[in-house]
Amino acid sequence: MPSVAEASRMLTFEQYSDLSTRDASATLGMTFFFVSVDSLMKNALTVAALVLSLGLILYLYQQVTRLEKALQASEQRFADCEQVTFQLQMKANGNAPRGNMPADTSRAR
Repeated sequence: MPSVAEASRMLTFEQYSDLSTRDASATLGMTFFFVSVDSLMKNALTVAALVLSLGLILYLYQQVTRLEKALQASEQRFADCEQVTFQLQMKANGNAPRGNMPADTSRAR
């Protein structure tokens, strides 16, 4: 005994075989239209997925660029802090300061 899907396929095949040539071509045209709509929907979904992916890639690229700039700024601040810390340690030990540190005018008096 055939399943429901097989029975509907057999019924469809029987209907196609009973149709006249004109009706068969019209039915075939309708079938092609539905297949085209199905293909169009699949293509639209594919394009939508690609556009979404491109948007996500651009967003992530923007975030990475922003984070790289922030990292460079924080590395520069860290280097500046290291320089100041080194100069303060040298001053505390009584050594001559190096770099662009102004001379201590309190000792000159």
